[in-house]
Amino acid sequence: MPEKPKVRTRKPRYPGRWSTTPVDRTAKRKGEFVELVFVVKATGLGFAVSKPYGDSEPYDLIVEADGRLLRIQVKAAFTTHRQGYSVSAARHRRGQEPRKYSARDIDFIAAYVAPHQVWYIVPVKETATRGCICLYPLGAKNTQRRTLREIPRSLGPAPRGRAVSNASSG
Repeated sequence: MPEKPKVRTRKPRYPGRWSTTPVDRTAKRKGEFVELVFVVKATGLGFAVSKPYGDSEPYDLIVEADGRLLRIQVKAAFTTHRQGYSVSAARHRRGQEPRKYSARDIDFIAAYVAPHQVWYIVPVKETATRGCICLYPLGAKNTQRRTLREIPRSLGPAPRGRAVSNASSG
C-alpha cells in the first residue's frame, strides 16, 4: 500500500502568526479553491451562482439575490494578523500598482477566514477608504470593528422556493 504524502504547513514569517496553508499551494490555486468553497456555501443557501468566462473581470462570481445580479470578489485569509485576519480590498495585477475596488467594479467582497471556516460579506462601499479588511471571527477587542456580518445576511434572503433544509433526504 503506497504511503500517503505528508502535508507540511508553512513556517510563519512572523512570531505569533500561524498558517493552515499547505506549502505547495500558490495564491492562484488558493483563490480557485476558496471560490469553489463560496459556490458550495451560496448554492447550499439557495442562491444561484455564475462564473464569468476567464479572469479578466474585477469580480470572481455573480450571485442572484432577490432578482438582482451581484458581482462578488472572493478573498481569503489563511494566516493570523494582529489577533485577527486580514484580506486585501484592492485588485492586484502583476506589474501594476494595487487598485482599490469601487462600486463600478464589484458589489461585495466575500471574505473567507479559512482556519475558522467563516464567511464575511462586505459591501464595497465599506472598503472605499481602506486597503485591507480586518476580520475577527473570535470577537473584536478594544476598538476593533464589529460591523461585518457573516453570510448570508448581507446578500438578502434566499430566493423563494429554494430554501435549504437541514434534514437529509433518503
